Order: sequence, then structure tokens, then C-alpha cells
Amino acid sequence: MKTLEKRMKALDKRIMKFGKSLEGRLDARLIESALDYIHFQGFYLNQMLTAIRL
Repeated sequence: MKTLEKRMKALDKRIMKFGKSLEGRLDARLIESALDYIHFQGFYLNQMLTAIRL
């Protein structure tokens, strides 16, 4: 499970970096909404992983 968590964190960092690189080219609200959605999905995935461990 730790490997999956590490991969998810690395993916999250890459997505955040990509989102920030687009900041000057896209509407800031669109980027903020997308990053919020990604953060929510990561939170939901962590909750599922925690439930599986129980």
C-alpha cells in the first residue's frame, strides 16, 4: 500500500506542477477549479485506502 501512496503523491505533485505551469495561459478560476477537483479526488482515494486497511 505504501508504494501506491507514494505513486499517488508523486502524481499529485506532477499534476500540481503542470497546473501551475498553465497559470499564465489559462483562466485562473478554471485552473483553481481543476486543482480543487484533483485535491478532492486524492482525498477521496486516501479515504478509500484507509477503509480498505481497516
